Amino acid sequence: MSPDRPGAAAAREGSAATLAGRLARPYRLETWRLREAWPWPLLVGLGLFLVYAACAPRTVALEDDGLFLLASYFNGIAHPPGYPVFTLVGHLFSQVPVGTVAWRVHLVSAFFGGLGCAVLWCIARDLVPSRAVATAAALAFGFSGVYWSQAIIAEVYTLNVFVTLLVAWMVLRLAGEHPGQGGVGVRPVGWRDAVLLGLVYGLGLSNHWPLLVLFSPAYLLLAWPVLGPLLRRTPALLLGLAVGLLPYLWLYLRSQMDPEISFFGPIEGLSEFLQFVSRSTYSGADHEAGAGLADKLGYLRYQGWAVLDQFTPLGALLAALGLLLPGRHRRVTLALLAGALCVSLLLVLLLDRDFTRLGVFVYRVYPIPAYAVLALFLALGL
Repeated sequence: MSPDRPGAAAAREGSAATLAGRLARPYRLETWRLREAWPWPLLVGLGLFLVYAACAPRTVALEDDGLFLLASYFNGIAHPPGYPVFTLVGHLFSQVPVGTVAWRVHLVSAFFGGLGCAVLWCIARDLVPSRAVATAAALAFGFSGVYWSQAIIAEVYTLNVFVTLLVAWMVLRLAGEHPGQGGVGVRPVGWRDAVLLGLVYGLGLSNHWPLLVLFSPAYLLLAWPVLGPLLRRTPALLLGLAVGLLPYLWLYLRSQMDPEISFFGPIEGLSEFLQFVSRSTYSGADHEAGAGLADKLGYLRYQGWAVLDQFTPLGALLAALGLLLPGRHRRVTLALLAGALCVSLLLVLLLDRDFTRLGVFVYRVYPIPAYAVLALFLALGL
């Protein structure tokens, strides 16, 4: 091979240095303070919670509603991986002496459904200089069909969205420029920051770990400007993570108490515990022998139409504009896009399921975090 031309190596080094500089550049967030703007996300979250609560069924609904109602009321064990955070919170809600037991547990999803949209408002407000636009994006997501369907029954997906967005907002704030800093640099990552981040992430893993893990590449890209300081706080991150995973310990101990509802009965030993939490019993459902390329293409086509169905063609167009013309937030949009693609397109590639009406009905809830990301793109498009 011929040697490099003069200056070629220097040019490559310069390009690498430029790329590294861009990766390490903090985000220029909008200058607003939560303590001053708190009525807006509060009204969004509370308003949606009240609407969900008014529309939530007073009796048992479809999907896994009946199982989660029983597991919550009897403080028992749901199907793998157990979802101990949801069932523990559901048990607390089931004790409230208002309405039917079913409605009380449905309020868990309504509560976290409203909170998830409030956090989405905060992220949108970090990206756009308009409270009205942030509100429009949060409400568009809150009233989208699939999210709504999960916010009025006993299911784990609104809690998953809340944690997914909360971790993203925490990382975004850690890696962004803040008011009062002259728009230069980021504040140091403290011990408390790392503990809280690990705690919230751990609680998310104790609810629906597969979707949270799939979305996690977005966190890595969002945190890149402060990745070094975060890694130096690894002990604090691990401490928070360990505390966040404690609900799984409770799940194991509770299974030994012979509760009225326990999906597989007592969990005996570490091997059974790992099988339960890893969802290994679902391997046959996730990888059906007859599924092939045509089935994957069917799910991909469905996914495209589902986006239009959630936000209407106009909303999808605005989201596309926000993605294609992100302005100064290109890094943020690419990071969030990575997470959205992982919980939608990558998930389709990982699963081997027959493309049937039942299969679509089961799959349709998995990409909800991707729809939340699209709502943020919609805010940028507006």
